[in-house]
Amino acid sequence: MLFSSRRQKAVLKEFQKAQCLATERETAYTPFVPQAVLPSSYTASEVDTSSDPTPDQRALLVESRR
Repeated sequence: MLFSSRRQKAVLKEFQKAQCLATERETAYTPFVPQAVLPSSYTASEVDTSSDPTPDQRALLVESRR
């Protein structure tokens, strides 16, 4: 059974919404650990928060894992 072009676009849009929602939830429920809680043995380079993925990068990562 072949999907029509309109149906394919609707399914793709619905899928993308679900992906965005999942990414938002993942970001919202990711535990936050303040630097004050980290052991003193950690150095600034080990706690590099600039390498945290952006929501777009997370969405791409989720997509690449499928």
